[in-house]
Amino acid sequence: MAYKHVDKYHYFISEGIQQKAYIGCWKGSTFQGYIDFFEPEDLQSPGINSNGSFHLSYPIERLDAIISMLREESPVYIYVYQSGGNYRCRITTSNEPVGEEEGH
Repeated sequence: MAYKHVDKYHYFISEGIQQKAYIGCWKGSTFQGYIDFFEPEDLQSPGINSNGSFHLSYPIERLDAIISMLREESPVYIYVYQSGGNYRCRITTSNEPVGEEEGH
């Protein structure tokens, strides 16, 4: 299982190509991987690149939720793992106190 801590990001939104948006993920100055966003019918499989970075693929409808998590939560972690011969991914936070009211 590849586990990456993300503390910086940048993103762009595209038009005229299959990739509708992109988020580059970093820990300090170390590139951790990227998240691409597509229309549901164009989704690609997540995985690990040859340099150890991750690549994830989400429906474009998930962009706002993922950007909100990156803006409002800390720390953020990304897991990429194999299950049944396929790669799976998870974007998560660590345990947080209830009532923290982030985003307000």
